[in-house]
Amino acid sequence: MARVADLAAVEDAVRAGRKAGRKIVLANGAFDLLHAGHVRYLQAAKAAGDVLVVAINSDASVRAAKGAGRPILPDFERAEIVASLSCVDWVLIFSEPTVAGVISRLKPDVHAKGTDYTPESVPEGELVRSCGGRVAIVGDPKNHSTTELVHALGRVQGASMSHNCGGVPLVVSAPSGGGKTTLCHRLIDHVRGVEFSVSHTTRKLRGTERDGVDYFFVDDRTFDRMIAEDAFLEWAHVHSQRYGTSRVEADKRLPQGIDVLFDIDVQGGRQIKAKIPDAALVFVVPPSMEVLEARLRGRHSDSEEQIQGRLRAAEKEIAQAGFYDYWIVNDKLEDAVDELWAVLTAERSRRKDRTSWSK
Repeated sequence: MARVADLAAVEDAVRAGRKAGRKIVLANGAFDLLHAGHVRYLQAAKAAGDVLVVAINSDASVRAAKGAGRPILPDFERAEIVASLSCVDWVLIFSEPTVAGVISRLKPDVHAKGTDYTPESVPEGELVRSCGGRVAIVGDPKNHSTTELVHALGRVQGASMSHNCGGVPLVVSAPSGGGKTTLCHRLIDHVRGVEFSVSHTTRKLRGTERDGVDYFFVDDRTFDRMIAEDAFLEWAHVHSQRYGTSRVEADKRLPQGIDVLFDIDVQGGRQIKAKIPDAALVFVVPPSMEVLEARLRGRHSDSEEQIQGRLRAAEKEIAQAGFYDYWIVNDKLEDAVDELWAVLTAERSRRKDRTSWSK
């Protein structure tokens, strides 16, 4: 599998490859919803040399070129998918409007472009030649299109959602020890059509955690770039690390009628409510502060100082959570699960499309 790296690392690899006598090929594009045309283009590009580097447009540059609603997939996922192709050696993400900066740094022997171009119409053709390279037009005829795929999916989605106006964005928050994580997992296990929103974090992976399942583990540079591109619905500093909820987690599910469950704190809930006004916010509280303290002590994982800190934080969160739509007292777990299920059922009913039933 190819490596996804930043431009500096790819530049080092290209320099080493060139010293070994290998011909460097550069391909570029958004690669949003990878299709057969993309694969054939990249396979043909690799055939033009020895090392294939693929430069992928960042989310911001795709939005600027394609408009609202694009890309369908975030850049880090598009990069991972392209990197899984056997013909690809290196993948990088670039944020500039054009690939000129990448060409200037890598100086590829071949700049491969698709058949929607001619050697004369490639915008960076003169730059490639000035760097000692050549332009190659590769791949099959331009009879595949991500835009057409999006339109086709929209038609399918429209038919399947004739009585449904989309999924429920469900935010669940609680003070530490309130039991929200257990409650959320029980809901996911017992109710169909609900999926967790997987957060991004800059902290290191722990124990049995899995990247893309428990969290998306990213470095600070990636997190900074996502902030700059407004890729988060919410993000915050927590215990010297950063956590954030990607817009994509909602954008790719809610239009399909899938409910998205956000297990986040009150600060994050406020940010999501500002960006998704119809989100349903649920705050889970223990029966009393005494019960909360007993639960925290029952964990046997925190020092006395940490317990007191969590209790102070809980009082602050409870005081700030007045804007939440629903409050659930988590005394008996099964009763709390039933209440959360009732909230979700009510929100689903509220979103049903009534137009087909009216005259």
